Amino acid sequence: MPLNEVERRNRHSGDYFAVLENLPISRLQRLLPFINSKLFKRVVDFACGASNFFELIHDRRPSAEGIDFSPDFVATVQRRASAQGIRNISYHRPDIVELCSEHSDEYDVITELDFSGHIYDEDFLRIFGGAHRILKPSGALFIHTPKLDFFFKTKARLNWYDLKAHANLYKQ
Repeated sequence: MPLNEVERRNRHSGDYFAVLENLPISRLQRLLPFINSKLFKRVVDFACGASNFFELIHDRRPSAEGIDFSPDFVATVQRRASAQGIRNISYHRPDIVELCSEHSDEYDVITELDFSGHIYDEDFLRIFGGAHRILKPSGALFIHTPKLDFFFKTKARLNWYDLKAHANLYKQ
């Protein structure tokens, strides 16, 4: 039985932060050659979680935004960034779809790291439809998922049949 929105949010808050915080950062380092372009000035990370990725890129970007619905995550990453002297990254708690509805063609890069497998199909369509709206025409969307085959199998029913053809895939 599907979880309601409150149950889903509760599942990805609190103690779940410790799980994310302890994932090896090496899994995200392979994205750096793709995102290390001077053309990518405005970056947003959907469902930023423990914000491990921003710790890798904060010194390469003039600014970046982390978005997460969990007040636990946002408060913790704000404290951690402040303790590390990271001042060019801001963290917010808006709904991703709401954020996307308020912006258009403004972001150079959107990162989505490890959350696409945790969302229901209707949310996936709304979130990534919104991502398309806020990306600049020359922008890039980076999706990281630990289970690529599972991702394509589960999202195939959404008629994203050409996603594989248009995606730059990197398997380690």
